[in-house]
Amino acid sequence: MISADSHFTKAVHAYHQQDFDSALQLTEKASAVQSESLFYQQAKLFLQDVVQKKSSDVYASPEGFEAFIRGGGNIPLYTNTSAHLNQIYTEDEPSTLLDIGVGDGHALLPALSPAIKRLDCVEPSAAMLTSLGKKLEAHSLESHLHPMTWQAFRDGVSRDQTWQMIQMTFSAHTFLPEDRPELLRWCAEKGTQLVIVEFDVPVFGDMLSAEVIGYYVEKYELGLAEYRDQEIVMQRFLMPVFFGNFAHDSQRLTFEQPAANWHTEVQNAGFSTVQKVPVYDYWWGPAFLLKASQ
Repeated sequence: MISADSHFTKAVHAYHQQDFDSALQLTEKASAVQSESLFYQQAKLFLQDVVQKKSSDVYASPEGFEAFIRGGGNIPLYTNTSAHLNQIYTEDEPSTLLDIGVGDGHALLPALSPAIKRLDCVEPSAAMLTSLGKKLEAHSLESHLHPMTWQAFRDGVSRDQTWQMIQMTFSAHTFLPEDRPELLRWCAEKGTQLVIVEFDVPVFGDMLSAEVIGYYVEKYELGLAEYRDQEIVMQRFLMPVFFGNFAHDSQRLTFEQPAANWHTEVQNAGFSTVQKVPVYDYWWGPAFLLKASQ
């Protein structure tokens, strides 16, 4: 199993301190020790580019993301997610659905059933919602697109507005831990049922600890292997995302946690019944679905 040896742990610390030359040299040493590692090969290439540009501003490209999200393990991940959602829609027949953090509807669209008569979609990215809106034209339902944060949407919702189902697929982890209790309580007040799809991963405390770096290296080795022949994914998405977590000015954008923690928080919010269903054994961590009812 590929792991983060002491050379690469020091390399990440050097990268965080913007000492890119040392980061590259230490990564080269780590790669020499674990020459079979695709991760260290790709990390070297990425850091060579950083050293040449003398800047860590190497952004993940939209093209890299598109190839990533529609390839590798994401294909069965989203196929399974949509299938689980469709099964829930078919069995429970919610006529009103609110999707918070819907993105471009990658999980939602294949799952839609005739039971849903009104759909509300909340997504801060106007571009993603525009794409979703065009695809929804093929569906005979009343759809309302809200290009804003959940907080802005919440503030504009009338007191008596409710939905039979509220869902968040791979978006709940973007909320700050201190904001999650309020979000989930609001869902309990406004929705009869709640569906959350997330990854079962540890809580990441100190991002520069050897344990966290080791987890990232081990998992990214698996992720890179799924795109071994797609340089655009490896160098223009996965590597920028990996090192972006350890940049000197990085701000946490995701706050993942174990499935058991989600289960407890959903129960504490006011949902009496919470069921966990496995979705797919994804490289980053096992994906699961929580279905909660009042």
